[in-house]
Amino acid sequence: MRMEEVNIGFSGGGVSSVAALGAFYRFLMVNHVEVKKVSLSGASIGAVNIVLLAAEKSPLEVRDFLAKYSKEFSTFRKGREIIQQKIDAYLDGMLFRDLPTECIVSITPLRLNFPTIITRENSENLTVGEVVALSAALPFYFRPGFVKLNGKQAIVWDGGLLFNPPLKPNAKNIVFSFIREKEASNMPWNRRQKKQEEKADLLFKPLTTAGTLGESEDVYRAFDEGDAYMKELLCI
Repeated sequence: MRMEEVNIGFSGGGVSSVAALGAFYRFLMVNHVEVKKVSLSGASIGAVNIVLLAAEKSPLEVRDFLAKYSKEFSTFRKGREIIQQKIDAYLDGMLFRDLPTECIVSITPLRLNFPTIITRENSENLTVGEVVALSAALPFYFRPGFVKLNGKQAIVWDGGLLFNPPLKPNAKNIVFSFIREKEASNMPWNRRQKKQEEKADLLFKPLTTAGTLGESEDVYRAFDEGDAYMKELLCI
């Protein structure tokens, strides 16, 4: 498995999406896949997952990080800034372009002809936390982001609104998403996510009972639900 051939995508969805992280953990264990040998993409909270994995944190370390800060990340209006601060502190202010493993983060700019994904090549001097915070700008709940790339400026909303999760051309795309027990499938961004997931080569989508903006214990429950789903799916 070479990096340029396989892209692992994570969708957004708050605490619920940690179920996808649990499924990914079991997928790695069963298939003996090393994270550093794939490329990673994600949107919204999925971007938190992939940047920490790209920084060589294990799925269990990512889960524990989210469990520690999920309540703070859910703070009305201020959550996006808190996400940025905590990730940058955790990774010592690492620049996005310096992540050991390749990853792609989706954003939704309110400007035509502006990048909708942030990569190593176009991230300039943005830190990992800054990039993730741009993708985790849930409209009307968090304040929007603001970014300058390639000499252009744009206001940015949550990456899940436009392109959730980002898929990579000319690669085998494996998407880890989730289904909530009560899914609001009529929302426009959920319909768009479904269409995007249909393009994936493989889709793993565990059911979870965890709430979108849940308490920290929901992280462990969601992760375990994803892990259990993958165990059953792979008959182990």
